[in-house]
Amino acid sequence: MADARTWAQTLQALGFESPVTLFDEQATRTNILDALNQLVRNSTAGDVVVFQYAGHGTLLPDLDGDETVGPAAGFDQAICPADFATGAFVIDDDIAAVFRGIPDGVNLTCFIDCCHSGTVTRFAVGRPGTPGSDRRARFLKADDAMKDAHRRFRASVGAQRAVASRGPELMHEVLFSACLPSEVAFESSGHGDFTRRATQILAAGLGTLTNEDFHKRVMEAFGATPQQHPDIDCAPASRTRGLLQPLAGAAAPTRAIGIANVTNGSAASQQALIAQSLRAIADLLGPR
Repeated sequence: MADARTWAQTLQALGFESPVTLFDEQATRTNILDALNQLVRNSTAGDVVVFQYAGHGTLLPDLDGDETVGPAAGFDQAICPADFATGAFVIDDDIAAVFRGIPDGVNLTCFIDCCHSGTVTRFAVGRPGTPGSDRRARFLKADDAMKDAHRRFRASVGAQRAVASRGPELMHEVLFSACLPSEVAFESSGHGDFTRRATQILAAGLGTLTNEDFHKRVMEAFGATPQQHPDIDCAPASRTRGLLQPLAGAAAPTRAIGIANVTNGSAASQQALIAQSLRAIADLLGPR
């Protein structure tokens, strides 16, 4: 919940609407996917939208055979909703299926602060935190009971392969993740190490930052010997696009927010108008 408030304050300061939030028991698999589907369905060309998750991640057996390459081959990457004990995980296939519906001209950016989050929108075996400290990994190791529950749940919902495998060149979204798919993400005093650094950079203003520039600054903020390596996953062309900016050639947003004090003319005022005209944000937090 601490990270939720940090992200909400940071993004609202950039001109985003008050976020949709799911805390603790609200963050069920159904509620998370319903909110994501609504976010995508309600978006139109020119919108800039954000999906943010901070909580636990895990790896689960790949049941449909689509995870054949990479460091997580044979496993699906998953986030852990409030009802994960019933097997109701949100796996990468689920998120990818939703994001296939992103309308043309919509800039959807994800900030995922959990373990094994490196490619969670496209398709956490790790060390625990330091004993005796409040530093810990955002990872739940899937035991046999969790794996069995996952198999039963997927069978009960008739889940087949949710979406065909796709490479980054086919991605519509931009994913910033706390760590590589093979790593764990850490937190201290209830705040994710990735969240703390990423929001500090955003709080300084977007300026002319591209997605790639932002990724580099977050990596630099972790220092020379990081315990985790933040990652970016997106289509090659998206790397040089403006961070959290409307896509080039997209229509103007259909709904503006708080622009009464903005005047046209200067580059600074135009940037403020764009920032305050961003239409939607989904800030979904799993159980802590």
